[in-house]
Amino acid sequence: MQDRCPADAGPVRGLPACLLLAAAILLAAASAFAQPPLNRDIQALIRAAEFGPEEVGVAAIDVASGRILISIGDERPMIPASNQKLLTTGAALLLLGQEFTFATTVYADRPPVEGTLYGDLIVVAGGDPCIGGRGTEGDPAAKFDALAAEVAQSITAVRGDLIIDATIFDDEHIHPSWPRDQLLRSYCAPVSALALNENCVFVRVSPATRVGQPAEVFSQPRTAHVTIQNRCNTVQTGTGRAHITRLPQSDTIVVSGELTPASAGASANVPVLEPLKYAATVLRERLEQAGVRIEGEITFVEEPTDLRLAKRMARAESPLTDAISVANKVSSNFHAEMIFKTLGRTVRTPASFETGAEAIAAAFDRVGIPEGNWKIDDGSGLSRNNRISPFHLACFLRYLGLSDHRRAYIDSLAIAGVDGTLRRRMTQDPYKGNIYAKTGYIRGVSALSGYVRAGERLIAFSIIVNSPRTPDGRRLQDRICRALVDSAR
Repeated sequence: MQDRCPADAGPVRGLPACLLLAAAILLAAASAFAQPPLNRDIQALIRAAEFGPEEVGVAAIDVASGRILISIGDERPMIPASNQKLLTTGAALLLLGQEFTFATTVYADRPPVEGTLYGDLIVVAGGDPCIGGRGTEGDPAAKFDALAAEVAQSITAVRGDLIIDATIFDDEHIHPSWPRDQLLRSYCAPVSALALNENCVFVRVSPATRVGQPAEVFSQPRTAHVTIQNRCNTVQTGTGRAHITRLPQSDTIVVSGELTPASAGASANVPVLEPLKYAATVLRERLEQAGVRIEGEITFVEEPTDLRLAKRMARAESPLTDAISVANKVSSNFHAEMIFKTLGRTVRTPASFETGAEAIAAAFDRVGIPEGNWKIDDGSGLSRNNRISPFHLACFLRYLGLSDHRRAYIDSLAIAGVDGTLRRRMTQDPYKGNIYAKTGYIRGVSALSGYVRAGERLIAFSIIVNSPRTPDGRRLQDRICRALVDSAR
């Protein structure tokens, strides 16, 4: 049992963090009988919730001192679910830096002549997860419109092709460990270097104004890439239900069912099958709407484009911190996986799920988390093959809490009783506003990890429950967090 967290904000007394961790583990053997101060109270909460000793792991560490406050079953690697996003986003801050930006850049392969490009228009994708409807009043192609308007200032006609260079990522859009029966859900959307609206199409269906007419279907963005089949009718009486799905192995979306005039209708974000073609088609459509006519085809290159003679025409950027905030506050799997693959670019290109895992391993080495205590499979936690112990996750949190990225990292988390995935949890004072954390849930897993703040004191914690009783797990997490706030006060 540890009495101090080994993680620190950097080397201490000339020793790397990994050696400090080894020394701390040796120290733990000598202090095996020293119980952390809150263990007894938290063990009582776990017993009252009737969880078995293998189902729950809890760690809590005072960030400033490194003192272990809770250590219960916390060294056993467990499935973290979406708490995996804490590792992905934290590693991104450590390895990329909080000033990092995603960029999508448009080039002309030669200078245009009087508004005509006698060559190709080249789009170099930068893995930006933020080209979508969030923060743009619902218009998912607003950034594409901005790019198109900038290009249109110099070019009105393209005699060649629209070249898409998405070579920074590999072509594996779906992780092999993701549940195959859930790939039509928005949280399983594919990952691609050029992406739009989290690689989903928003579809809303409402009853028509008159009985007997087809239901009204609205989609965004509107694009020729996606076909929508409307099989939903407006009836006087009936189930009042509509269903929205995508046909297998196609980008045809089917709306079926029947709605009464009083029905609320339905809506869904439907992931596309071919994300690169989807984004490229919408970009071409928006370029043409802006007055840029393209005579050629959309072409995807397999090798990075030679840009030495190219002229930059437009550029769109998104801060890493924006992507991290969406990944953590609202638990966007898509944003986490795009960050994960972007991390993989620090290892080699084209980036892949594999190189993303290698990059997080490099971040763990910096923090001092030894191999054998974790397994990284994806960036979002959707895979059931991920493993991390609550103790090492809490140490990772402590490291970030001492780093220059502390504010950006903590600000990205949901706040109890205030926003994100915690807005309806721990809503009463003094807990409201004092717990910053990431929720996590997949079948048989409930997790909550983050920080408790009390004045100037900051506590890093991780609570992972691997049990089919996930609602009871969430209630136990809230009780433990309340106990941490009370103890800190």
